[in-house]
Amino acid sequence: GPYHIAGHSFGGKIAFEIANQLLQQGDAPGVLALLDSAAPHYVSTDKEKINQWTQAQWIVHTAAIVEQLCGMPAHITCDDLDPLDDHQQLQVFNRYLQRVGWIPDATDTSYLVGQINILKANSQTEYSPQHKLASHITYFRATHPMPGVDTEIHASANPAAEWQYHSEKPIDFIAVPGNHLTMLSKPHVAVLAQHIHKLIVK
Repeated sequence: GPYHIAGHSFGGKIAFEIANQLLQQGDAPGVLALLDSAAPHYVSTDKEKINQWTQAQWIVHTAAIVEQLCGMPAHITCDDLDPLDDHQQLQVFNRYLQRVGWIPDATDTSYLVGQINILKANSQTEYSPQHKLASHITYFRATHPMPGVDTEIHASANPAAEWQYHSEKPIDFIAVPGNHLTMLSKPHVAVLAQHIHKLIVK
């Protein structure tokens, strides 16, 4: 060590648990950076509804995320997908991802099933830390909402304060440019990287 750990979105919970387990083993983590991550005890009022989504709804949701990252509209709606069977729905999504260069042309639709299942698993996971963290946390919050995409993190008014419930030490809060996704892309990621670098070399 020291072990510097960062986690974005759902990964923030994983980063927090890694830091907690290191402490339980006598290894103090270095920097622990949580990037726009909802606190474990925070439960969105929409979680139960999301867990009942159809495949078409998951495709539209995922396509909206890709739109945010690549800047190319998908023009995919539930009204378009609902008349189609599951395989045909995936083919529509597959063609869009290939068109924007997100996946290779030869990618099979089974890959998309795996990616959608990961999103489903993340939305259904409930995490309850066994210990309050006796280590310093820096929380990075994206300053812009994500149009057309509801995220658990932006359903919360003050996620850093909610993480404080699980920490024995005060949490540092840093606002960074971008939304939940674009904070990790150019040009915004450069600002985030500068902040994390300063924490590491401090």
